[in-house]
Amino acid sequence: MRIKRIIPLLCMWMVSCVCVVSLFSEELSLDVDSAVRMALENNFNIKKEQLNLSQKERAKNTSWNYLMPSVTATTSLARSYSSAIDSNIWSESVGFSAALNLNAALVYGMRQNVLNYEAGVLTLETAKRGLARDIKKAFYNLLVLQENMRITKLSLDNAEKLYLQAQVNYENGRASRYTMLTARVSWENMKPSYLEMENAFRLAMDSFKQTLGLSFDTNVTITGNIEAADLKFDEKELISKYLGNRLDVQMQRKSIEILENSLKASRALLTPSLTLQYSKTTLSMKMPDVAWSEWSDTPGTFSLILAFPLDNLIPGSAERNTIKNTEDQIKQAELALDQTIKSAELNISSLVKSVEKARSSLDALNLSVELAEEAYKLAEEAYNAGTKELLDVQSAELALQRARLQVLSGKYTYVSGLLDLEYAINEQLTDSGVR
Repeated sequence: MRIKRIIPLLCMWMVSCVCVVSLFSEELSLDVDSAVRMALENNFNIKKEQLNLSQKERAKNTSWNYLMPSVTATTSLARSYSSAIDSNIWSESVGFSAALNLNAALVYGMRQNVLNYEAGVLTLETAKRGLARDIKKAFYNLLVLQENMRITKLSLDNAEKLYLQAQVNYENGRASRYTMLTARVSWENMKPSYLEMENAFRLAMDSFKQTLGLSFDTNVTITGNIEAADLKFDEKELISKYLGNRLDVQMQRKSIEILENSLKASRALLTPSLTLQYSKTTLSMKMPDVAWSEWSDTPGTFSLILAFPLDNLIPGSAERNTIKNTEDQIKQAELALDQTIKSAELNISSLVKSVEKARSSLDALNLSVELAEEAYKLAEEAYNAGTKELLDVQSAELALQRARLQVLSGKYTYVSGLLDLEYAINEQLTDSGVR
């Protein structure tokens, strides 16, 4: 009797736990634009780059501190011993000094902060654009996987119906055991494929959530379609018009600019430096068992010091080696820029060809959908006329769904190529973007 009472209570407890878990699990519906916005707000790498840029901006905005003098205040308490009179003397001093070093290198140091900030802006922009592209591609891939699961589930259900019909026909003597077993094997063989698709979708969704900064227990529903304008491109025109817009080309040019500024700063260290210096010390003394004497105020000292760095004039000195090394680094960066430009031209050309190929493939896939639609209509008409069975109509409908899935996959390939091309030229190719 106790067991009979405990079992209902246990079931009620389990149901309540499930309700509580479902209550606290977050439901979220996303389209492609909201997914991109969420990723830009929550992504770890973006936050890290934003913090790096904030540091560089702070350094740029406070470049004036290069012209601040070094100011020092000192105080000391000393005790001296005199063996002649066997006594000691206490003294206290307070000092103040300020020095300002002026050199042509200060200007280039301030300029370096500006260039570092500009490079940081490009780095952050590269991270944002790359993330937006990856999020869109991942989103559209989830749409394809989701549709593929739906079509495969229809195929699985259809195979089950075929087996059940074959079983009935076998029991009624209208089909052989071989036909019935063949239908059963076909149905069973489709189950692992569907389970594998489910697993692939879950893994892709978990990776998508992580990129968005969401917890794994968040229930995400994706909504939208894969649609893109039918565009044609002239690769030579794209290269000539947008090659300079590429972020990797801009970054390489900025690196050269930074090295050139660093070279100017190193050369400026060979020029004389002017130091403005002021110092002042005040002293007070105390004899043994005597109150502190009055402060003795010494006059302050102001100095102008002009220094010539003679050691830097020696061939092979550390500073001259630094200059030579920086000159070599600039030449290397210029060679890297030429290589980047050539690679960029090849990349844009290759992407244009891939997009054109995907667009051409879509034409053939759309034709297959039209043929499948016509076959489905004929199957419906034959079923209404009594010359086809219901499963024949369902099979024709399934073939139509598969043809539409192929079109969806073709659209994904086309849209992915467009997204890569947009990223490559750092320019939006459509008015409203790829959706």
